[in-house]
Amino acid sequence: MTRPILTTQICYVTHDLDKAIAEWADAFNAGPFFITLVPTDFGQRTYRGTPAKDSFRAALGFCGATMIEFIQPLNDTPSVFREVLDAGGNMAVHHIMPNIRPLTPADYDSLHATYLGKGYDPALEMNLPGMGRCTMFDARKVAGSFVELMEISEPAYAGMEAMRSAHANWDGTRPIREYTEAL
Repeated sequence: MTRPILTTQICYVTHDLDKAIAEWADAFNAGPFFITLVPTDFGQRTYRGTPAKDSFRAALGFCGATMIEFIQPLNDTPSVFREVLDAGGNMAVHHIMPNIRPLTPADYDSLHATYLGKGYDPALEMNLPGMGRCTMFDARKVAGSFVELMEISEPAYAGMEAMRSAHANWDGTRPIREYTEAL
């Protein structure tokens, strides 16, 4: 296995995912973006200790070496994404995910304990099919945003690397693609 390239993700919440992609592609040559729909019944998810009932569209792409994510909530159900969109407005920064890399269960547990020890509350906890465990920690008092911790599987990381490669070779066409094209 080759050593993974570390990158950081920054995520914005938006009312209009397609518009956000078009604006970033035009202004910053960001893209292409790979879109997925997360329905209400996707994976095991809890929002602040209760079952999560929200659904949203997510788009992942690169702008240089930074992974950009856009999240568009699709209903008014309380959620970690709705919290920031309602308080901060369109294109508010939602979260960062530093040092993206595949994590073993022990690595994930250690980082999870570190964030808890810093006083960051888990606002959203998920177990995502094909990805692994994921927690959104509320670190807004310190970092100004949530912090995402994800136990990224090797296949999911390979998909992220495919997105990075697509960006490096992108000619500006088809800024919106299906997530499955990166797998």
